[in-house]
Amino acid sequence: MKAPTLPALLSSSLAGILSLIVTWGLWRAVDGSRSITVSRGQLEAWVLPIVFSLVSLAYYCWRLHSAFGLKERRSAKVQYWREQLEGAWSRDDFVDSLLYSDMRSHLKQSTRDTVEGRMRTVIRDRKGNVEKTLLIDNISAIEKHWGLI
Repeated sequence: MKAPTLPALLSSSLAGILSLIVTWGLWRAVDGSRSITVSRGQLEAWVLPIVFSLVSLAYYCWRLHSAFGLKERRSAKVQYWREQLEGAWSRDDFVDSLLYSDMRSHLKQSTRDTVEGRMRTVIRDRKGNVEKTLLIDNISAIEKHWGLI
């Protein structure tokens, strides 16, 4: 996905802010009277600005989200983690690595305890390194939580 340009971001930002100002001004006009009697024509006149405000606010939030590319960054991070865990692996070297520092805050507490050696874990019917298996399982859970799969 191509990153949005600065003019596109500014226009969506201004549209969102302008719609909020218009809605706030209309709401203050109605709220200031304290006794509200609204005819059908007046109600229809209020619906359009409110709907426009909500739609433009949703669009504004979507543009900001896509501008920062959160999903792409998360996907790249998970891919990097998987690539780094593919090679030869020792727990002592891994715990002291920058990779583990990056992953640590996203891992479950039980996995952190196992990898750091504070707790012993046994996984039935799984061969290989227990810690590495737990890390790969946690990465899969993180992918699912982040909506990448």
